[in-house]
Amino acid sequence: MHSSRGILPERPRVGATETGSAHIATAFRRRIRRWIADDLGYTGLDKQPSNFLIAVYALLDDRAWVFHSGPEKGAPDLMAIGHGWALRSQPLPGKDAYEAARDQAARLFGIPAEPNPYARNVNKLAEDVRARAETFERAVQGVRTTLDRRATLLGLDGTGPAPRAVVLREAAGLLARLGRHATDATALVEELAASTTSPPSASSRAC
Repeated sequence: MHSSRGILPERPRVGATETGSAHIATAFRRRIRRWIADDLGYTGLDKQPSNFLIAVYALLDDRAWVFHSGPEKGAPDLMAIGHGWALRSQPLPGKDAYEAARDQAARLFGIPAEPNPYARNVNKLAEDVRARAETFERAVQGVRTTLDRRATLLGLDGTGPAPRAVVLREAAGLLARLGRHATDATALVEELAASTTSPPSASSRAC
């Protein structure tokens, strides 16, 4: 802001928070423009610094990014912020639930996640798990179909369920439950946290 320091004002921040979520990004941008023109004496604000201020506000107030009212997402590129993007308040999982979900994501899907249940971390974890779960769901269904067809040949047609069949059933159930939360990142993270599914052991894979 030339030689002046740009300090995020409380009034635009509060006003943006109180604005309807569908219009919050637009309302905040307009307030910032007025603040710079009226209070600092500078007129005009290019898209990039305007969007930078909106991104700062999203971090400070822990707001979730959404695109055309879809599922919560990670922050877009600065120059991509525009029509269709909005910010909204998002209920977040508790710290214990988030840490449990992080552990399950790493053990079951090989997905790392940042600590602390900030909106951006929760949404990034949910995005990554959704993508991996879709791939795993197709693979699990393919293996289950193959085992059903070859049950006699593989000795899986006994009276009790084979360990590998149990593992596949548990995996399919978890993936189906995660898939129900296609637009709710917090619900997906809490579902993952509550899961008791474990990676298959060497003995179950061999059976």
